[in-house]
Amino acid sequence: MSENCDWLTVDDSNGSNNGSFTVNYSENIGSQRSCTIDISGDNGNNTTHTLTQEDGFVSIQADNKLSNSLNVYPNPTSDLINIVFDDKSLNITKVNLYNSQGQLFAVLGEGELGSHNLQLDMSIYPNGIYFLNIQTAQGSIVRKILVMK
Repeated sequence: MSENCDWLTVDDSNGSNNGSFTVNYSENIGSQRSCTIDISGDNGNNTTHTLTQEDGFVSIQADNKLSNSLNVYPNPTSDLINIVFDDKSLNITKVNLYNSQGQLFAVLGEGELGSHNLQLDMSIYPNGIYFLNIQTAQGSIVRKILVMK
């Protein structure tokens, strides 16, 4: 694993070029590595985004609101799994399920689902490691789940 954010490319060519950004590296934790980008816009708006890469998947969290609010349980599961945002303003718009090789296995929700919680039946999938890419209007986040029957 790299020990800096060289796996991340920031392209600022679409803006007015009057803002600035800094990238800070977070120490690797197992197979996970993170970079935090602080963006200062020329309009005075400042935001922080954390990009986390785990097992080849990248998730983007704005101010960690998504990560801190998300609960996926039970994990491991043999049948139903719950995806719940504590912050009820975070509505799930789409959930992609990837297998352990990173291949799209299923699209579990399309369009505006409009809810902060979702229950999925994982009993129809074989035992194994899966990755849920949970998308909201505020960003996306990836969670690793284990199906064991």
